[in-house]
Amino acid sequence: MQQISNALAPVVLLSLTALLMSNVGKRDADLALRIRCFTEELRAGVSPRRRASIRAQLPSFRLRLRLAQRAHLLFYCAELVFTLMLILLSLGKSHGSLEAWLLMLGLTLLMLALALEVIGLSLAGRTISEELTAIDLEPETRQWAAGPRSTGST
Repeated sequence: MQQISNALAPVVLLSLTALLMSNVGKRDADLALRIRCFTEELRAGVSPRRRASIRAQLPSFRLRLRLAQRAHLLFYCAELVFTLMLILLSLGKSHGSLEAWLLMLGLTLLMLALALEVIGLSLAGRTISEELTAIDLEPETRQWAAGPRSTGST
């Protein structure tokens, strides 16, 4: 019974880490797609204001993508450490303080990954602000942002 109890904490940590990893992987893919859309816009030719807006946003998106990729890698490392800890615990022999060190290492990796995510999220506000500023600058975009005009019929 003690072995099951000891193994439960790493299983919960594995599940948590996998869930976080999945979310970061999605954000990583979304950021890469957004960068591709920006570069496609630049190649297609846009107004000088839009070009300036995109160029102002790209460094921030690039940094956010690197942060998400590093966080993703740290989550994988934490997953590996927690798996190793689970294997050691399931063997039934105590390996001294090795399990405790693995737990601390895994939690440290998780905390570093989460810190990178928080930094990336704080940068997201900057790119949204730049995009909204671009909308305020371009008359054709301002009309689109206002939504469809009412025709009087419902």
